[in-house]
Amino acid sequence: MKIEQTSSAKLAASCARWLLILAAIVIAIAPPSGAQTSDPNQDYLVIIPHTHWEGAVFKTREEYLQVGLPHIMKVLDLMKAYPDYHYTLDQMAYVRPFLERYPNQVPLFKKLLDEHRLEIAGGTVVMEDENIPSGESIAHQYLLSKSFFRDRLGYDVHTGWGLDTFGHNAQMPQILKLAGMDSYWFQRGVSDPLTPSELTWQGIDGTTISGHWLAVGYGPFDEHQPSFHNFESTIRSSFDSLTPFWHGKGRELFSGADVSDPDELLPPYVQQWNNTKSEPFSIRLGTPSDFEALRAKNPYDKPVVIGDLNPVFQGVYSTRIELKRWMRDMERTLTSAEKASVLAGKTSTADREAIEQAWEPMLFNQTHDLSSGVMLDQVYEDVLAGYRFSKKVGDQILGDDLDTLLAKVDTEGPGEPLAVFNFLGWSRSDYVEAQVGFSEPKVEGIQLQDAAGNSVPIQVLRTNSAGEGKFNTATIAFIARDVPAMGYAIYHVIPVVEGVAPQAMPAEKQPEPVHSQYSATNRNDVGTMENEFYKATVNLWNGEMTSLILKKNQWEVLSKPGNIVAKEEDRGDFWELYGTLAGDRLTSEKRLIGLPRPDATQWSNNYIGGGTDVTPGPVMTQFASSHPFGKNQFETRVRMYPGIQRIDIHTEIVNEEPMVRYRVLFPTTIHDGTNTNEIAFGAVVRPTHQEFPAQNWADYSAGGHGLTILNRGLPGNNVTDDTMMVSLLRSTRLEVYGADDSGFDPAKASESDTALEIGKHISHDYALVPHDGSWQDAQVYRSGLEFNNPLVARNIDAHAGSMSKTWGLLKVSEPDVVVSALKPSRDGEIALRVYEAAGQAVHHATIHFALPLSSAREANLIEDPAKTVQISGNAISFDLHPYEIKTFRLKLGAQ
Repeated sequence: MKIEQTSSAKLAASCARWLLILAAIVIAIAPPSGAQTSDPNQDYLVIIPHTHWEGAVFKTREEYLQVGLPHIMKVLDLMKAYPDYHYTLDQMAYVRPFLERYPNQVPLFKKLLDEHRLEIAGGTVVMEDENIPSGESIAHQYLLSKSFFRDRLGYDVHTGWGLDTFGHNAQMPQILKLAGMDSYWFQRGVSDPLTPSELTWQGIDGTTISGHWLAVGYGPFDEHQPSFHNFESTIRSSFDSLTPFWHGKGRELFSGADVSDPDELLPPYVQQWNNTKSEPFSIRLGTPSDFEALRAKNPYDKPVVIGDLNPVFQGVYSTRIELKRWMRDMERTLTSAEKASVLAGKTSTADREAIEQAWEPMLFNQTHDLSSGVMLDQVYEDVLAGYRFSKKVGDQILGDDLDTLLAKVDTEGPGEPLAVFNFLGWSRSDYVEAQVGFSEPKVEGIQLQDAAGNSVPIQVLRTNSAGEGKFNTATIAFIARDVPAMGYAIYHVIPVVEGVAPQAMPAEKQPEPVHSQYSATNRNDVGTMENEFYKATVNLWNGEMTSLILKKNQWEVLSKPGNIVAKEEDRGDFWELYGTLAGDRLTSEKRLIGLPRPDATQWSNNYIGGGTDVTPGPVMTQFASSHPFGKNQFETRVRMYPGIQRIDIHTEIVNEEPMVRYRVLFPTTIHDGTNTNEIAFGAVVRPTHQEFPAQNWADYSAGGHGLTILNRGLPGNNVTDDTMMVSLLRSTRLEVYGADDSGFDPAKASESDTALEIGKHISHDYALVPHDGSWQDAQVYRSGLEFNNPLVARNIDAHAGSMSKTWGLLKVSEPDVVVSALKPSRDGEIALRVYEAAGQAVHHATIHFALPLSSAREANLIEDPAKTVQISGNAISFDLHPYEIKTFRLKLGAQ
């Protein structure tokens, strides 16, 4: 924290500063001293001036720009005054507004970049979180940012920059390399506190990248020194603190911190230091690439750090949990809109730019602080406004593109046509809900017919009464079978009208349903629900699941009742579970996060409610329970479907208590299992007894079987004592934070109180996949994507068309080759991205396209085309290493 000076001290410091500036100007116009090229045998320190621009946290995006943009202007002025001055900027969301608002400065900006005195690091829209956003979000961070800098400045970013990011997933080395990065500079996450600052980081696919761990932080030298004497003392102590982490000559020291003002005294102080012959080392002002070039002259064997750099600040995985749900929903919407554009043949520059416009606010909200939920209330409202804008634009693009595609499809047939879309890369059967309406009078029932004319079972969930037991609109549910990959299937909704015999239709071949018995608390205390895969027993009074059996081998999954929610006392702040922020934390946390403490916990199954029941049906069997939970309200709903190996759970909590935490628990019969979490484009084994951020799924397996928990925007996952847990929400607020240039005013701590989640009705979606064998055998990576990408139903008018009633764009030969992106690229081409999801090498994988394929080239993450890929019969073939990511640039013909 800063110590305020007295008025006289401030005046004295100001006078001294101006005298030094005048002296510096004299030095600057004199011939260069040559201090930057000192004795090659002398040790040296490279000071890297920078500022970490906060995208938004204690101020809004625009408020931080009002503070930060003058800093860039000051940097340019200092560079004109001092030929040896260097500076590093980061984040497109910071630099782009400067270039747009001050176009007269662009020529100078470009000149300084060309001279390598100014460097742009990061290559991302913001300094993004690397754990909660999806792999596609991280890929789009690099794509939008690097493309902008190339197009606007002719500049290519090569320095990865995660200075303030709260941990780093183990797929980042490959992502960084595919984005064209030569190195990665970061502050947090190494396991060993004695890790050398210069290292090689190896990812889960084997890719390595040069790493620079900032062992003393990114802002150790962030104060404007009031005198050269203070500067000299600070530099000596800083050099000494760096020495244990460096091998051979050379150290780097960052000058600057959060939204920090460039120090105009730094250049003259450096020259004065170097002009003093008695100093033990020289100082150079430089950029990250300058330092890397100097260190490359004396190479040595750097230690290799392998895999995950987590966890850091475990409280952020469930703080302001609704923002995590927003993020996951928008990732689905925007990637689906991209895919729909390709399916509709909309691959022009305008189509691509329209989707990128929707991506930008969502990507901005993935900055490490916003993704983590650690912001004041006014910023929280700004974040929601950004998400709403992305949703509005994304929904419009998706809807327009689906309408364009459907205009070509033959939708003629009985009743009203209903299209069901599958935006994943494999044919799938899954649950669908659809809103349907009829103009006919006296509709008393509904039939559903598939594209082949077969009858499909439905359940009517809700109706809008038209009087006399009739209805004109309804919500129906059904299981859509075998919807093609990246394609659609047309169904027909046929009203049953009073006095008219229902249409006779052949029955579609369905999985044989297992009918659960209806049970309710008016007659029963327990109920059962089952399909051909699972049988669950539930307590009708308190909502707990007392048994879950995998029928194939009669394996009991639960050792104790599951789907129980624990409400724990949690006096932690935004960042930390049960405690307050240690903001200077540089290594991954080892503090154990165990089971809820009995003395500080209430349990959902300690409360009961009447009116609970198990309701069977032809499409799903549902268990629903609702009851008070102390001062709060608790509801849970469990669903099973015929033919689907997944148990869906929807839990809603109305929280009325501050400083508490909710977790759902599933105690398993697995002993000493392996805890595997999905990360961006892959999966990693992690320790137990700690909370980690999982993408769509977490798996715990041993002895030939396992349990996978799927989540939809619930990243906080933990396994302790063979119990799987998912964090549902935290009620917390900003407690303490040092006053600094980032804009935090301690008096405004109460302006974070919406994070207490008081009175909010927050829903949580998760699912269970008990399985035989390993998680790879069960293909849970597919289950996770299916859960997060439900089939999309869309009403359409009946008309003739050239396209058939069922159609899919592609077929992938191998189940573990996941198509993560299909999107408009440049020059009218499309980008197709795949990755290997099971950690197993794939040879001769094939993707066959239903449209003519005229060209195919491999590409990097920025979609720069490289070597040509041979085409055979509208198909491409390729190999993949375990967890390898590949992007292709393709040119497809029209339908």
